Amino acid sequence: MASVAEMLRGVLQEDLSRVEELLRSVGQSKVSLVPEIFYHTLDAGGKRIRPALALLAGRAVGEVNERTFEVAAAVELIHLASLLHDDVVDASPMRRGRPTAHTLWGNKSAILVADYLFAMAFTLLTRHPDPHVVHTVSLAVDRMCEGELAQLENEGELDLSESQYLEMIADKTGSLMAVACELGAYVSGAGPRECRLLHTFGLKVGTAFQMADDLLDLLATEGEIGKPVGNDVRCGRITLPIIYTLRHTNGAFQRTLRELLTCQPMNEEIFQKIRSHVRASGGVEYAQQKAKQLIEEAKDLLE
Repeated sequence: MASVAEMLRGVLQEDLSRVEELLRSVGQSKVSLVPEIFYHTLDAGGKRIRPALALLAGRAVGEVNERTFEVAAAVELIHLASLLHDDVVDASPMRRGRPTAHTLWGNKSAILVADYLFAMAFTLLTRHPDPHVVHTVSLAVDRMCEGELAQLENEGELDLSESQYLEMIADKTGSLMAVACELGAYVSGAGPRECRLLHTFGLKVGTAFQMADDLLDLLATEGEIGKPVGNDVRCGRITLPIIYTLRHTNGAFQRTLRELLTCQPMNEEIFQKIRSHVRASGGVEYAQQKAKQLIEEAKDLLE
């Protein structure tokens, strides 16, 4: 059975092809590192969820046009740039089954090409005469950075609350999906009310998406997701299944989990014990239900 992402790509195939053309034009630089690193990242098999959301929002409220394609390409460039930065910060060796850019070209090159992609994203956005477009994306990037910094600041914080976690992932992941929906609609002719609704829709979808990604990091295998699993736990990042487990258990069970979470270095045996504790507590089911709830709330906005 086709995934939602595959179905979206089918419906939007022609539109996404135009976005892909715009993306590939960005790699045409006189500096060889730009196309080498950029195309390595671009061709790694990303789902293009953010461009698809921008295009769908545009189609929902008006007529997709060249400005819609530019917004769709710009948000994907920002996303790809953030992945290059994330892989350096996390020292990740693999992404989507391929060596990460920094492992092949070094941290400096990966970071600088990411910065170049950010710049090119805003170059695309400045083609729109309305400064509201650039301003809105700038605010979203601010939120992304704050979310990433909050995540860094809270590494190892076992008393992180659910509300803190939700705010953090809404900032670091939800904000870009929100702006993709909002501006995809805006440049396609939507009014203020439609833009606000679609912004909230994207924020909820993006937050649920990050919850699902956090669950995969805890539960999946490397073969399933194309990168090492357990990275969040090993970095001391407390995600929703663990937050739930720490809040809804006590005594020896909770003490053991706290001790396991603070073990450094964390080997595979310790990670598997943490995973077993979280499964036994109902933390996985709780996080799954919260993600489903957000998706339902997002769907309700469209009715």
